[in-house]
Amino acid sequence: MGKHHSRPVYLDITDPGDAFIFWDLGFSDIDDHWADWALTHEAGPGIGSSFTDFLETVRPAYAMWLYEHCPNLWSLVCEHRKPESPIFVLAEIILSRHYVHKIGYDEMVHYLTNSPIAIEDTDDCVCQCSPQGCTPFTHGAKFLDTEFEWLRPRLFVSKYGQILSLSQHVAILRQATFRKLHMEHTCIDKPDHLEDMSSENDFNPSAKDLETETYLNELVMEYQAFLVRDGDDSPDEGGEGCEDYSAEVGTRRYWRAMEFWDSIWPLRVQEIEQELASSWNPDQEVLGDLGVSLWLEDEEQPKEYVKPSEEDRSREFREIMDKLDMIE
Repeated sequence: MGKHHSRPVYLDITDPGDAFIFWDLGFSDIDDHWADWALTHEAGPGIGSSFTDFLETVRPAYAMWLYEHCPNLWSLVCEHRKPESPIFVLAEIILSRHYVHKIGYDEMVHYLTNSPIAIEDTDDCVCQCSPQGCTPFTHGAKFLDTEFEWLRPRLFVSKYGQILSLSQHVAILRQATFRKLHMEHTCIDKPDHLEDMSSENDFNPSAKDLETETYLNELVMEYQAFLVRDGDDSPDEGGEGCEDYSAEVGTRRYWRAMEFWDSIWPLRVQEIEQELASSWNPDQEVLGDLGVSLWLEDEEQPKEYVKPSEEDRSREFREIMDKLDMIE
């Protein structure tokens, strides 16, 4: 008879306080044997769709608790969302649900500055949303505006902008602009992605998005330059322990960011949209070199309006009357 594998109790808990009770009673993390068994038994307890359902409802604070206390279980759960990237899934949950679950300011500051989601390690993403790879924060930023479009990123910056790093500021604006310009994610961990066993190489950017990327990059560089103008925001300036200097830089960066979001970004996005609409004319040779084939429908010429003659009007009138006479 095979070994019995019970469902981990932590899959049925939603609050760190309750989890600590079971932790103190000796309920520990899963071991490698359970993880190996779970990966090969889709019908087992807590396997397959149960993991997906769990991730859709887990609260940010409890996700962090699992990451810290049950890393094996958390990693296994995340295999169904973003394989080998438990920190990235953690960032996604925290950033996409901080508003709904009313995470306190101090708690969120801790997440953004002193938790694993603040690390600068990157994945292998080559999507136009983050072509140099995503950090955990960048990955989470993709999900900031899934409910309230660009308004959510702007509100996020207004609340936490003073403690965001330069790279975090830039990541939020790039993701918001990417979405505002209606560009399509080619990464498999995009918002609203449904698991279909696809790899990122199965997706290619559209011809239109290849053109739009130039404008996106220019706007992002403009924003970064705006934040660090006068050269006083270098991360190496001031030396270690200069908390006053860091606070001053964070404050200046915050006010510049808000000025850009409120006064510059909306106009620049509008300009980009208008320019794309009026002058989109992709370079066929460049697209061919990139392996992109473009098919354009022949535009129909508008039909010239011909004013009907009196004879035509009389004929149409008689036809209408004849049809009316046929109605009993």
